[in-house]
Amino acid sequence: MHPARWLAFSLPLLTAMSPADDATLRAMQIELKRSVEELKLPNRPPPYFVAYWTLDSDQLDIEATLGEVVRSQHEYGRRVHVELRVGSPAFDNSNFMSSFGSLEFLSESPPDAPVVAPQQDPFGLRHTFWLTTDIAYKQAVAALEQKNAARQNEVERKDDVSNFSLEKPLTLTVDTEHHVEGDPNHEALTRRISRVFRDYPEIQESSVHLTVSTERRYFVSSEGSKVVIPTPYTELSILCQTQADDGMGLSRWATLASLTSLAPREAEAVTEARRIGKELVALRSAPVMEDYSGPVLFEGKAAAQIVHDLLSEALSGTPPPKGAEAVEGPLARKLGRRILPPSFSLVDDPTLTEYERHPLLGHYAVDDEGVPPQRVTLVEQGRLRSFLMSRAPRRELQQSNGHGRSGLVGWARGRVGNLILKSSQGLPKAMLRARFLRVIRDEGSPFGLIVRELEPRPAGTNGLSPPEPELVYKVTPDGKEQLLRGGRFGQMSISMLRQLVAAGSEVATYDFSLPVPGGYSLPATVAAPSLLFEDVEVKKRPEPNKHPPLVPRP
Repeated sequence: MHPARWLAFSLPLLTAMSPADDATLRAMQIELKRSVEELKLPNRPPPYFVAYWTLDSDQLDIEATLGEVVRSQHEYGRRVHVELRVGSPAFDNSNFMSSFGSLEFLSESPPDAPVVAPQQDPFGLRHTFWLTTDIAYKQAVAALEQKNAARQNEVERKDDVSNFSLEKPLTLTVDTEHHVEGDPNHEALTRRISRVFRDYPEIQESSVHLTVSTERRYFVSSEGSKVVIPTPYTELSILCQTQADDGMGLSRWATLASLTSLAPREAEAVTEARRIGKELVALRSAPVMEDYSGPVLFEGKAAAQIVHDLLSEALSGTPPPKGAEAVEGPLARKLGRRILPPSFSLVDDPTLTEYERHPLLGHYAVDDEGVPPQRVTLVEQGRLRSFLMSRAPRRELQQSNGHGRSGLVGWARGRVGNLILKSSQGLPKAMLRARFLRVIRDEGSPFGLIVRELEPRPAGTNGLSPPEPELVYKVTPDGKEQLLRGGRFGQMSISMLRQLVAAGSEVATYDFSLPVPGGYSLPATVAAPSLLFEDVEVKKRPEPNKHPPLVPRP
């Protein structure tokens, strides 16, 4: 379809804009129009696509330790991001790795830039976009020339896939106002939660960190898109650390997060703090893990965590950059092939705000390329059916499915939102436990392991460097449990998912924030049932221990 005809499908404006929103959008649209019409170097192509983002942020950060606030700051900011493309959708300056000697650099539009002028000043905003767009255009022209030169040197050309997909322009404004207030109750709440750890003298360090924030995002593009959306977010992180008598370092984490600008419920937060405090004290006297290979049941949150580590990165459909040796993901050539048992399905659905009464963090109204998110069936009856797509096509999938996420720094990639694993043959908890014990007996193993929580990891590793288990229990064939410490998984791979023995029927979630360059993060959630593996390798942690403190904690 010709790009001009997409305008007929533009979504209607949902609500009227506030004067501040209107002034911001007008400033962006004026500068965008000027860039599209006038920006051109002699004997060089003009931009064929320009997009502008503005982020107004309002964030409160509070940290407390043992009942006292150690940091409290309330910050406002405005930043802009420019995406600029030269060439054509078939071949442009994006997704290219240029080489300088032994170093390689990914070509990209400039990172986001701060706006020095006050947020209400449209001329300051236009000035920032003018400077940033100028830099972006010059970088884009240079990158296109380098990419074209590399293309000419290819013996076998493999770039028959377009670089940029054509999508429907989007008009979407949400006029809900969100403001973060410097409420003294937030500090009092953080103090009260952190005071819990006074009851545990065995714990050496603890902290409670509360972040309450909201971003208001503005987006316009040369395709005709126009978006204004608020993005509130709250996260309470609780950490406690200590050492066993033999010096082994131990830690426990808990995180409560939501897509609102409201502080978490105190009772729930105190309960979580006491839970991890008791678990950490119990770990100090737990036996040390010895090398093990055999049945492992990932129960509850740990199941969602291991799915995140094995699959979150591998499901991205963004092709590797050109100009360098292609490093494809482990699933790149497995479309249509089985990667899970036939009873399993996997979807990613950023349109959901909850799933089976679990709140989900990966909800968003529009991705970082101005495309509404779609529910994507990734695995059906165990077979890989699709990938998470940005506007960078691949041979098998030519359109975005609204998963282009970047944190507004550099090029967007296909990334998870709400990743949900299901099994049509899920077992109730008691039956899954019985199946686990039967596998232990059938394998002739003296015991098996139940893993209930792993260390928090924001980014998946495709199993190459899996997170360490924080809560792992030795389970004998008669069902007795014993807490262990000091374990570390051997190397894992996505292929181990094909050997899943059974799954539960109850779902648990793991909330995390994907880190991206520039200090930003992308909230996401993985939901999964408990998972039983027939053979997983766990080893004793090899690091030497440090001597514990000589004097007890005051």
